Amino acid sequence: MMTSLDSQFQTERFRLIPFEESHISTEYLSWLNDPILMRYSEQRHFTHTSQSARNFLMSFDNSPSRFLACVSKDSKKHFGNVVLTHDIFNNIVDVSIMIGYRDINVKRVGSEIWCFLIDSLITGSGVRKVTAGTMGSNVGMLKLFEESGMEYSSKFVDHFVRDGAFEDLIFYHKFRD
Repeated sequence: MMTSLDSQFQTERFRLIPFEESHISTEYLSWLNDPILMRYSEQRHFTHTSQSARNFLMSFDNSPSRFLACVSKDSKKHFGNVVLTHDIFNNIVDVSIMIGYRDINVKRVGSEIWCFLIDSLITGSGVRKVTAGTMGSNVGMLKLFEESGMEYSSKFVDHFVRDGAFEDLIFYHKFRD
C-alpha cells in the first residue's frame, strides 16, 4: 500500500507546513552554519548559502518525501524543520528534525513535535514503519526516540567521525500495529 504524506500536521501550538523559498532567511542560514546546532548533523561538513538551501528545497520537487517548516501558530515564527524521507516501495518514513531558533519561548518544542509526528505517521497516514537515526553521543535525541515509543533497531559501529573521534550511528523504529 502506497501512502501519501500530504496530511496536515499540527499540534495545539505548532504547525508543520511545506517549506517554501520564503523560509530561506539570514536567520535560517545562520542555523545551518551554526557548529553547535549542527554538531550531530552531517550538514556540519558544509557551508550553507541561499543557493544551497534552494537546491535542497528543490530536491523535494516530484518526490514522495516532504520538507516541512515548523511554525508557531501564535507568532507564525519559523523555528525549525522536519524532513520526512518516504520509501514508497516499503512504506517506510525516516524522520529528522532540527529546531534552530534558540529563543523560542516554549519548553520541549522538539519533543512535542516529534512525539506528535511519530504518532500521526503511524496512526493517521498509513505508514507501515517509521525510522530515525542519530549519533550515539546525541543523548537528547536518543531519549526523544524512546519517549515517542520508538524501539532500538541497530547500531553501525564507528560510522561517523566527529571532532576527530569515531561515533556510532544508532537507529530506532516504530511499526504500525
